Parts: sequence; structure tokens; C-alpha cells
Amino acid sequence: MSAPCLLVAGAAGVGKSSLVQGITGAPAAAPATPWLVQNKYYSARVEVRESREVASTGAMPEALVLVFSLQDASTLQSAQDACSGFDLEQVEVKLLCGTHADALLAGGVEAADLETPAQPEWFQRALDWSIEHGFELVVCSPGVPGTDAALALDGDRQGVARVVEALQAHT
Repeated sequence: MSAPCLLVAGAAGVGKSSLVQGITGAPAAAPATPWLVQNKYYSARVEVRESREVASTGAMPEALVLVFSLQDASTLQSAQDACSGFDLEQVEVKLLCGTHADALLAGGVEAADLETPAQPEWFQRALDWSIEHGFELVVCSPGVPGTDAALALDGDRQGVARVVEALQAHT
């Protein structure tokens, strides 16, 4: 029996590998990276898979992490398209991760002070889409650990730590 799958999908160059490294602590992303999910109730081994082509993964994932870049609005559509091959009702955990969150820190805005109304119009579309499809929107900056650790959107914790927290709570 194979380990449950956590699929990280999105366009090329959006930061999937950095996110997988942040989640698993593995030095380099492989086609399937083992990860031990631990919480106070259980421990479970899962495989973290990274893909641009969701259809190529075969099996239904337990968790789906769609990744887009906050530096490039067009990558949001690629992330949304990536889930079209799945019955989303069957996926246990669904996250929409906007990477490169440091791009939102213009005009002296601090990482801990991000507010949805101050973001571009397409950011609101991402939020609306995530709500409509049962995804949690998380902004992160896995390539800039100091910024990532301080991120908060509308007062809610963000960053890779929030992604890990969500996955450990449900996977």
C-alpha cells in the first residue's frame, strides 16, 4: 500500500520546490519526497509530490496545494486549471498558496500588516475563487524565510508555517 499523496501543483517558476522544501525540510525536492505528519493524535507518512501536470500524477491526492506567484497574476489561472481533473469534494485538504509574498510589501508595508483591501484586484479574485472551491488561501515567501515567518494577512498567520499547520491538522 502506498503512502497518501500530498500534491503540490502549479506553473513553472512559482516556487513549488521552495515550498516543498519548506514543508518537508528536505534539502532538494524529488519527484516524491517523504514527510512525516505529526500531531498530538497520530503520526503518518505521506509522499509530497510536485507537478506542473496534475493529470500526470494518476491517483487522487489526500491534500492538494495549488501554487501561484504573487509576482505574476497569470500564474493564478494556471493554478486554478491544475485542479480541473479532480473531484475536489474527494480531496481532504485544499490550499491555494500565493508565493513571493514579499512582492506585496510595497510602500513600507510590514509582513505582519498585510490587509486584503490593500491588495491588487486579482488578489481578491484569488480569495473569492478559493472560498468558492473550498480552498484556504495562504500567502507565503518560502525563499525569504525571515519575511515568511512574519507574514500575517488580515491578522491571520500566514507563511510556510501556516501551510504545515493546515496539513498537519487534516492530513
